[in-house]
This record gives sequence, C-alpha cells and structure tokens, in this order.
Amino acid sequence: MKADIKKRNEIADAFKRHFLHFGFKKTTVDDVAAELGMSKKTIYRNFDSKDDIFYFIISRKAKERRVMIEKKIKNFDSASAKMEEMISINFTKFRQIHKRTSPAFDERFQAEIAAGAFKEAFNQLVSDIIDEGVKKNEFEVCDHDITVRYIQALITETVKSIREDHSSQPEDFLICTVNKLLKKQ
Repeated sequence: MKADIKKRNEIADAFKRHFLHFGFKKTTVDDVAAELGMSKKTIYRNFDSKDDIFYFIISRKAKERRVMIEKKIKNFDSASAKMEEMISINFTKFRQIHKRTSPAFDERFQAEIAAGAFKEAFNQLVSDIIDEGVKKNEFEVCDHDITVRYIQALITETVKSIREDHSSQPEDFLICTVNKLLKKQ
C-alpha cells in the first residue's frame, strides 16, 4: 500500500508542477507520463482522470491546513473562538494563495473541485467544534448534520464571493452569521 501512496504522490507532484506552469487545460497526461518516464496506463492505474489528480492535490493541501489549524486551536477554551479562528485562518490562507495563483489555474470547474476537497477535509472539524459548543452549552442547534452542511455552504459561497470581487471582505460577515446561527438564544 505504501508503494501505491508513494506512486500517487509522485504522479500528483508532477501534475502539480505542470498545472502551475501550463494551466489545467494545457497539461496533458502524455507530457507528465513522459517527464516521469512511465506509461499513461500507470497514471490511469493510480487515478481515474486529470480531475481526480487535481482533487488529490488539493485534498493533500486541505488536510495539511486542517492539521495545522487543529494544532493551533486545540487549547482554545471556547468552541466559538475555535470556529472563528478556523474560518479566519482558512480565509487568510485562501487570499494568499488566490493572489499568487495563475489565472489558468483559477478556472470555474477547478474551483468547484477545490471547494469540494476543502469541504471534505474540514467537515469533521466543523462537526467536532459544533459538538464541543453544544456540550459546553455555548451553541444550540436543532439538527447537527444540517447545521454542519449549512456552515459549509456559507463558507463555499463566501469563497465564491471573494473570487468574484477580490476586494470584498465577506469573511467578517460569515463569522458573524455563523456565530448568530450557533449561539444560544
């Protein structure tokens, strides 16, 4: 199994270099296979498609960020402070990456794939923070799963808003909205 993960990472790293240099559309499996000295068949044994490779690359980054955030917030006393910090760090990092990412890498379809990867990576953290807030009597939710999905949808829409208008600061509104959604009345 380790060999499979090693091979997947090797392939993904090569694709990442190509995506950043040539853009998603101009990156071909033939070019990456030639660079790696392997067949297209080997690449397709490890990944279903270029989209699958892109998702894998973004998922790795999202998981790294989640781990970094979990370490940073683990000693916070308040679940509300944890949620705010998680949102704040994510949007700070998003803005940094968004500023330096090439336009070819910022296509709508790839943005949707990236949003899905981050949603998957952070779903459990959002859920855990909500659970903690309910246990500490900070939060009140009617339906836990719907609340998690609603917060994830708010985050996704906030990202779209920033993509459309780089100067907007909707994350402050997002934090306020999430706090109102979760706070006990």
